[in-house]
Amino acid sequence: MEINWSLFVTIGLIFLVTLIGAYIRSRIKDRCLKDFVGFHVTIEREDGKLIWGIMSLESTGLELSYTDTFQDERHVESSYVLYGSEYQGVQAIYRYADKLSAWGRKKRDRDIRSAFHPNMFRRLARSTRNFFSTATDSLQEVINVLLGQFQKAGSQFLIDDTSNSLSKLGEKYIGEIGHQADPLLENYIGQRVVFEITEAGEVHEHVGVFKDYSAQFIAFLNVQYPQRQVVPFQIEKDAQTDRVHVWTKAGQLSVENLKEEPLLLQTLRWTGQERFLNVVVDGGEKVDLHIEGELTQAELHMQVARELDMIVPRSHCVVRHRAEYYKPDDVGDVVFDMIFDLGTAFTGSGVRDARERRLREDLERNPKDALTASNLAAILIQKQEYDEAEKLLNQALIAEDSLPDGGRRARMQLREIERRKAGMSVVQPALQEGVVAPVGEYCVACNAPIKGVGRMLGDRAYCEKHYRRAVQGRSGTWQATLGLIAGLLAFVALVSLIAPTIGAAVQGFGLIVAGLLLALVPAVIWLIVFYLQDRLEPEPKRYILGVFALGAVLSGTIGQPLITSFFRVADWANFSLWSKIAADILVIGTLQAFLIYAAVRYTVFGSDEFDEPVDGVIYGAAAGLGYATMMSLSYIIAHGGVDIGVGAIRVAVTALAYASFGGVLGYFLGQAKFADHSPFWLPAGVVLTAVLNGIVVSALSIVSRAGLQATPLRGLLLAAAIAAVVFVVLFAFMRRSNRMVLAKAAG
Repeated sequence: MEINWSLFVTIGLIFLVTLIGAYIRSRIKDRCLKDFVGFHVTIEREDGKLIWGIMSLESTGLELSYTDTFQDERHVESSYVLYGSEYQGVQAIYRYADKLSAWGRKKRDRDIRSAFHPNMFRRLARSTRNFFSTATDSLQEVINVLLGQFQKAGSQFLIDDTSNSLSKLGEKYIGEIGHQADPLLENYIGQRVVFEITEAGEVHEHVGVFKDYSAQFIAFLNVQYPQRQVVPFQIEKDAQTDRVHVWTKAGQLSVENLKEEPLLLQTLRWTGQERFLNVVVDGGEKVDLHIEGELTQAELHMQVARELDMIVPRSHCVVRHRAEYYKPDDVGDVVFDMIFDLGTAFTGSGVRDARERRLREDLERNPKDALTASNLAAILIQKQEYDEAEKLLNQALIAEDSLPDGGRRARMQLREIERRKAGMSVVQPALQEGVVAPVGEYCVACNAPIKGVGRMLGDRAYCEKHYRRAVQGRSGTWQATLGLIAGLLAFVALVSLIAPTIGAAVQGFGLIVAGLLLALVPAVIWLIVFYLQDRLEPEPKRYILGVFALGAVLSGTIGQPLITSFFRVADWANFSLWSKIAADILVIGTLQAFLIYAAVRYTVFGSDEFDEPVDGVIYGAAAGLGYATMMSLSYIIAHGGVDIGVGAIRVAVTALAYASFGGVLGYFLGQAKFADHSPFWLPAGVVLTAVLNGIVVSALSIVSRAGLQATPLRGLLLAAAIAAVVFVVLFAFMRRSNRMVLAKAAG
């Protein structure tokens, strides 16, 4: 009897996918929601219901634990459970900055710093996670293809229902970790952005720091958000909250803003009636409103600006564009224009239509009523009827003294019309190089608020101190480079003096150990001189060490195995001088240049700590030195140790050469980040470094040998001279570029 294995394969596939899916579902928690675990948060549902408590999270949903128990007629409630299937019914999840505990404030501050300045390890982890997320999407496609093949091979066993079940299993389980990597959104992580939220049939814009996203949610930090508040009051009695003081006297309603931030008075409501206000009250100011009609008690509906962090379902939120810098002169107006924007109505509203009819009737009875004209214009802006709204606002501003806020809200609405007509957001694109940075931004070098005069380079703001450093370069970098060259020459001289004394005593395993120690000396010298000059001009040492270590790892795991085992360069490159030069450029040089480039480009390059053009040279040299260190270690281990004197020279030559190669690549990287270059700029840097690598390595091998006799000292002198020339040329190019930037900034 012939066995049809397709049935067993199908059963095994179902079993395997189910096990994998069960494990994934039990472990995966939404990465946006995880940031709010342990915090007191407020959940606003789309139906308007609010729930608040301390959040805990599981893979299937979340729970809010109340700080105080709630008792109704039948039982006592101490928590609220929201299941994952109910997430789409969430309008937003809020974390208020002014309500955090000391622990919460510290953790939130760390989150903000890491969002603005993610270190290289966070970036690497994120890249790895996105890779696997994308891979799982591909895995789902592969599973569907396999199912089709199994169905063809064993149609008598694998029926349509079974195939559909398997496909659903793949989508349900494997899809849990797929569909989360979004290359477009990745570009905005850690940036201040403008995002749009659908709220009660209207689209509103807000500004915040884009923290993270998942398959279902988007998380933002530092959002200035308009919170709705209702203040009930009675005639002839005072009412006060932490933000406003409300009182009435002789038919006049007075509202005093007790905080520094402006607030927006929206409506006044009493039994069966409503009055549309649309009045802005600045911090510490008071407005007076005339009350018409008989009322004994009423409710004042308003919006107040609060700083909060929020998580919003992706179903009704999109990141629209960057929002780094404000172009208008009055930054305060721009910020609150955004907070109290009118929004865009994309669905009909009976309430809105009724208000519009009532306001038009009032305006017909009294065409000179400035407040009615301003209120009607607000509704027309929501409906995108800008021309009529603009006429009404200009009409209202003719009698701005009669408006309770002196025309502040009407002018805000005119600016909003202007932006919408021009197709622009409140926040304008980044300013040109060299112009003054706006107050309210943070220096990317020191992360401190810009006070006084700041400057712009590209799309980044600098305080005056770090702006000058960025365009003038660092003297400390010269010191580190010269220190490396001088230190290596002194190291070789010292080893040459003591080698005859200790050479005979060091044999066997001791020779290997001595060689390994020698291989590490260039890195130690570099780090020491860098640390000494870095005390005045700091660069994160963990980044330097990380790039150095990554260069060494790439050398040992990719570079050397490919050169020796895959390309087998040693088997064919030494037939002639030209074959050696070709191998040194096309194979060895190209591969090593790309790996040194990758060690910087895909890690620290995207960090805000890479904030000056000269940083490229620093990080590039560190990556090249790491690559060279691993090459020296591998050579010493493969040869069972080396002669101490000759080994010291070989190690120094390799370190100087590869630090130079890394410096060249770093120059191209630094210029690519802070200056406008064509898309071919970075590839040209890799090609130039590969050519330099091949020529220098070939020249060193020729100079280090005279006939059959080795002359390593000549190779050392040539390597030191090449390193000195390379870095002199690089710093000359950087100074020339900096002078051009300063001249452009000066106009």
